[in-house]
Amino acid sequence: MGIYGMAVIATITATFLGGWIAFRLANPEHKSAAVLVFLVALPLQPLAFYLVRIPLLGWLRDLLVPGFATIAVALLMAPVTEEPAKWLVLLSDRFRRAITSGSTMGMAMAAGLGFGVGEIWFVAEQAARLPEVQSAPFYQFWGFLIERVSACLLHGLFLVPLFYTIATGGNVVMGGLLGMGAHLLLNAPIPAMQADLFSLGQARWLALLMFWPPAAVAGGLYLVHRLSGGKLFRTRRAQYGREATP
Repeated sequence: MGIYGMAVIATITATFLGGWIAFRLANPEHKSAAVLVFLVALPLQPLAFYLVRIPLLGWLRDLLVPGFATIAVALLMAPVTEEPAKWLVLLSDRFRRAITSGSTMGMAMAAGLGFGVGEIWFVAEQAARLPEVQSAPFYQFWGFLIERVSACLLHGLFLVPLFYTIATGGNVVMGGLLGMGAHLLLNAPIPAMQADLFSLGQARWLALLMFWPPAAVAGGLYLVHRLSGGKLFRTRRAQYGREATP
């Protein structure tokens, strides 16, 4: 099974968790739109990589010199190419109409989940080309599982500021930039590890990289829970208690 076996497990896990969150946060009348946008977003990450990132990197390679500029480009490349790719789901009029105050975060999580699941298989295919990966059993890729499931949820969380501004009539440019900034902050430890910033050593940086995405997911979901008025983690018991309160 190898890395593809773990990709199957990651897909099932991410779809279950992300789908539950998206449905929990979406109004009932918008759940079919959430499924649709999940499907539309599936191929967007590989398309953004091959149609935008590769040509852009080829153009920049001749302009950059080794050092800080190269690290800065590596840090910016994913936010600058992946976030706008996710915005393509807004070309659908049906989906734009589903981004209402009651379904903002559910729609964002559905779109991000589709993008992230597509990325699971893109990363697995790229990794499977390496000889050391080809010969490894699937149970050695638990780090891949944690990282990819976290990424699926984070891609949705990065869309929340933009979708929130759309639903509330706010500044959509600022919403998009906030999502890109959050994505940049998440990826910051990667070039920092490559440059061994603060001389922490590779082992400490790797430990931070394993902790950073799940911590970001936990913080992001807590924020979404608060912004949704406690809708995400509200228990059935709490709902009945609210209804019984005069």
